Amino acid sequence: MLLAVIVGFAVVNGIAEEFLYRGFLLTELRTLLGTAPAVVLQAVVFGVAHLSGFPSGWPGAAMAAAWGIVLGVIRIRSEGILAAWVAHLVADSAIGAIGVFLLF
Repeated sequence: MLLAVIVGFAVVNGIAEEFLYRGFLLTELRTLLGTAPAVVLQAVVFGVAHLSGFPSGWPGAAMAAAWGIVLGVIRIRSEGILAAWVAHLVADSAIGAIGVFLLF
Protein backbone atom coordinates (compact mmCIF):
# COMPACT_ATOMS: atom_id res chain seq x y z
CA MET A 1 0.00 0.00 0.00
CA LEU A 2 2.79 2.42 0.89
CA LEU A 3 4.50 1.74 -2.44
CA ALA A 4 1.27 2.63 -4.26
CA VAL A 5 1.06 5.92 -2.34
CA ILE A 6 4.68 6.77 -3.19
CA VAL A 7 4.26 5.99 -6.88
CA GLY A 8 0.87 7.71 -7.00
CA PHE A 9 2.37 10.85 -5.49
CA ALA A 10 5.30 10.66 -7.92
CA VAL A 11 2.95 10.37 -10.90
CA VAL A 12 0.76 13.32 -9.91
CA ASN A 13 3.59 15.50 -8.61
CA GLY A 14 5.73 14.82 -11.67
CA ILE A 15 2.95 15.69 -14.10
CA ALA A 16 2.08 18.89 -12.23
CA GLU A 17 5.66 20.07 -11.88
CA GLU A 18 6.63 19.21 -15.46
CA PHE A 19 3.64 21.07 -16.87
CA LEU A 20 4.37 24.07 -14.65
CA TYR A 21 8.16 24.32 -14.80
CA ARG A 22 9.14 22.76 -18.14
CA GLY A 23 5.85 22.94 -20.05
CA PHE A 24 4.84 26.51 -19.17
CA LEU A 25 7.67 28.40 -17.47
CA LEU A 26 10.54 27.10 -19.60
CA THR A 27 8.57 27.65 -22.80
CA GLU A 28 7.71 31.25 -21.88
CA LEU A 29 11.19 32.09 -20.62
CA ARG A 30 12.76 30.56 -23.71
CA THR A 31 10.72 32.92 -25.89
CA LEU A 32 11.85 35.92 -23.83
CA LEU A 33 15.45 35.03 -22.96
CA GLY A 34 16.67 32.24 -25.22
CA THR A 35 17.32 28.61 -24.36
CA ALA A 36 20.28 28.60 -21.95
CA PRO A 37 19.10 31.44 -19.68
CA ALA A 38 15.58 29.99 -19.67
CA VAL A 39 16.83 26.56 -18.61
CA VAL A 40 18.87 28.08 -15.77
CA LEU A 41 16.12 30.44 -14.56
CA GLN A 42 13.38 27.79 -14.52
CA ALA A 43 15.77 25.53 -12.61
CA VAL A 44 16.42 28.24 -10.01
CA VAL A 45 12.66 28.76 -9.55
CA PHE A 46 12.22 24.98 -9.31
CA GLY A 47 14.98 24.80 -6.70
CA VAL A 48 13.57 27.60 -4.55
CA ALA A 49 10.16 25.91 -4.67
CA HIS A 50 11.83 22.85 -3.14
CA LEU A 51 13.33 24.60 -0.08
CA SER A 52 11.04 22.60 2.17
CA GLY A 53 11.45 19.36 0.22
CA PHE A 54 13.63 16.37 0.98
CA PRO A 55 16.39 17.15 1.75
CA SER A 56 15.26 20.52 3.06
CA GLY A 57 16.95 23.92 3.09
CA TRP A 58 19.37 25.42 0.64
CA PRO A 59 21.31 22.17 0.02
CA GLY A 60 18.06 20.51 -1.07
CA ALA A 61 17.10 23.55 -3.14
CA ALA A 62 20.50 23.48 -4.86
CA MET A 63 20.09 19.78 -5.61
CA ALA A 64 16.60 20.42 -6.99
CA ALA A 65 17.92 23.31 -9.11
CA ALA A 66 20.64 21.07 -10.56
CA TRP A 67 17.99 18.44 -11.28
CA GLY A 68 15.85 21.19 -12.84
CA ILE A 69 18.67 21.92 -15.29
CA VAL A 70 18.83 18.24 -16.23
CA LEU A 71 15.04 18.10 -16.68
CA GLY A 72 15.11 21.33 -18.69
CA VAL A 73 17.74 19.91 -21.04
CA ILE A 74 15.73 16.70 -21.39
CA ARG A 75 12.65 18.80 -22.19
CA ILE A 76 14.50 20.80 -24.86
CA ARG A 77 16.23 17.82 -26.47
CA SER A 78 13.13 15.63 -26.51
CA GLU A 79 10.89 18.49 -27.70
CA GLY A 80 8.19 17.51 -25.20
CA ILE A 81 7.61 16.90 -21.51
CA LEU A 82 7.07 13.12 -21.59
CA ALA A 83 10.75 12.18 -21.18
CA ALA A 84 11.24 14.80 -18.46
CA TRP A 85 8.11 13.54 -16.69
CA VAL A 86 9.36 9.93 -16.77
CA ALA A 87 12.73 11.03 -15.34
CA HIS A 88 10.90 13.06 -12.69
CA LEU A 89 8.65 10.09 -11.86
CA VAL A 90 11.64 7.79 -11.36
CA ALA A 91 13.46 10.35 -9.20
CA ASP A 92 10.42 11.11 -7.02
CA SER A 93 9.74 7.39 -6.57
CA ALA A 94 13.35 6.80 -5.51
CA ILE A 95 13.30 9.78 -3.12
CA GLY A 96 10.02 8.54 -1.64
CA ALA A 97 11.40 5.05 -1.15
CA ILE A 98 14.56 6.41 0.49
CA GLY A 99 12.46 8.63 2.75
CA VAL A 100 10.32 5.68 3.85
CA PHE A 101 13.43 3.58 4.43
CA LEU A 102 14.92 6.31 6.64
CA LEU A 103 11.68 6.68 8.61
CA PHE A 104 11.21 2.99 9.31
